[in-house]
Order: sequence, then structure tokens, then C-alpha cells
Amino acid sequence: MTDKTFTNDIAISSRIRLARNLKNECFPSMATDMQLLNVSNLVSDCVASSEKLVSQKFRFYEIQNMTETQRQSLAESRLISSELGKHAHSGAMINDENSMSIMINEEDHIRIQAITQGFDLFGAYRKAEAADDILQDKLDIAFSEKYGFLTCCPTNLGTGMRAGVMVHIPAIIMQNNLSNIIKIATASGLEIRGAYGEGSVAMGDLFQISNRVSLGMNENEIVHSIHEFTKEVIKTERQARNQLLITREDEIKNEVHRAYGILTHAHMISTEEAMKLLSLLRLGTDVNLIDNVDPKTVDRLMTEIQPATLTLRYRIRTDAKSRDLLRAQHIKTALNYR
Repeated sequence: MTDKTFTNDIAISSRIRLARNLKNECFPSMATDMQLLNVSNLVSDCVASSEKLVSQKFRFYEIQNMTETQRQSLAESRLISSELGKHAHSGAMINDENSMSIMINEEDHIRIQAITQGFDLFGAYRKAEAADDILQDKLDIAFSEKYGFLTCCPTNLGTGMRAGVMVHIPAIIMQNNLSNIIKIATASGLEIRGAYGEGSVAMGDLFQISNRVSLGMNENEIVHSIHEFTKEVIKTERQARNQLLITREDEIKNEVHRAYGILTHAHMISTEEAMKLLSLLRLGTDVNLIDNVDPKTVDRLMTEIQPATLTLRYRIRTDAKSRDLLRAQHIKTALNYR
């Protein structure tokens, strides 16, 4: 159930990822091509034979048969990881709603990922758990009574779960308070990273709150801890926004309207600049400083303007100048500027 105490102006999406491996099969990094092919066939056949999963209309993407741009676009949409494709016979099964993906032969044999919109971590958990139950019924999953689910990386041992909420926290950034939030998260066994996970650069004031380890806690405890910490981050961001409107309303309003002006008039714009301006525009819609922009449009644009996604949409040349030109036009069209 979505947390009714909080609207989705700050929490953009929630995600649960479960890492699983097949018993008596080498981890992908040590497996032969034939072993990886066997894993791929077993997992894809399992999904295809489950009525509950088939009803979600999964499509199989064989990573080795995709272009780099196609792979990057799926990563930009957070449907696969940037690591998928390092091993032979890797792939992803993605449902029609883009709310669930099952990655095959990434770091682990199986990565189940469920995504929900807004602050709905428990909803994402229920979806991932249902898919996990189906796979465990049909496949021999590697599990230890002592260590839990066996995974390639020790930090995923135990539940094999990585849970996360993506939050938009521009006011916390403006008040230079992110480092304090990170310290509190670290002390709580959590971490705050860029929107695309480990090693990613934070753009658009978007960050992921997630657990660092999964050993020693059960799944409900992990989900609950992230849920409660995210509630505190949302409260902090909301307080920061209120304070900014009291102490710097004219300045913030000016920045928001300047952002709108540039986004609706720029002839060329880079991904980094567009994300910065879209973040300000999103803030403006949330605190009622601008009323002619739908926040859902801003959220959609933050994905649509990414390099690979933009390239695939318009089938343009892949040089940066062409993308910057088209990105500016795409934003203007989406914001209904004439």
C-alpha cells in the first residue's frame, strides 16, 4: 500500500531488487558460455511456463543482440543495470508496464527488479516477492541455512535484497545539508547514491536511498528501515522547502521562472544543464511557484532527454551537437511551448 501520509512530490519511485543464483551452477563471472546459456534457458523457460508471469506480457531482450545505444536506453530507464551484458547469454525479461524486469546472467544468475511509482516500497516488495516465489518453486535456488541466499558479492548475502526509493531533494541541496543526511544514512546501515546506482553521478537533484548490506536482517526489516528513513528525508526536504519560501521566496521564484524560460527557449541544451533546470522546474510545480507545468511531464522528460533514449526516439546521429539540438526541441514540445 502506498504511504498516504506522503504525496509523490519528493519520492519519485520505489524499487526492490532480489539477487538469486541457481544451485550447482558457477557464478556468471566463472561460468562457461554453455553454462550461461543453460542458465538463460532455464530462467526464460520458467517465466514462460508461469501463467502469472505470462499474464504480465514479458518481452525478452537478448543483450548481445542489442546495440550499445539500445542497452544504454534501457539502463537510462532503470530497467536494467549498466553491468548487464558483460557476460555471454545475458538478457532481460521486461513486462509491458515496465514495472518489472528479470535480468539474467548479470553479476548473479537472476536479478528480479520490481518498480512502483511514488513512495510505495511495500508495493514493490510484494511484486518482487510474488515473482521470487514463482521462480523458487520452479528452479533450484542456491541457499544456505547459515548465510541465506548465496550471491556473487558478499554484500548481497542473506536476503539478496537491495531496496531503494528515488527522491528529489533540491532544497536539501540548496541548504548544503546532503552531507549530514549521508552521515545519518551511513550510521543507519543505509546509503545515498546517484539515481542510477553505484558510481553514478547525481543529476537533477535525484538520489537513491538504499540498504548497504542484506545479511543479518530479514526482508521486512530492510524495507521498513528504508521506508522510515525515507519518511525522515521527505520531512527534512519539506521543511527545507518551507524555509526557503520564507527566507528566499523571490530568489527561488526567479530561479524557477528562469529555468522555465531557458527550457522553453534554448536552441541547444546538454543533458546536465537540462537536468539541473528540470529539477528547478519540478520544485516550482511542487511548491506552486509555477502552475502551467504538469510534474509528471517533468518526471518523464528527465528520462526522455537522456542521450541513448533521445537517440532511439528520433533515430538521429549520435554526435553530441545533434542530441543537444534535438533535446532542446523535445523539451519545448513537451512543455507545450509555441
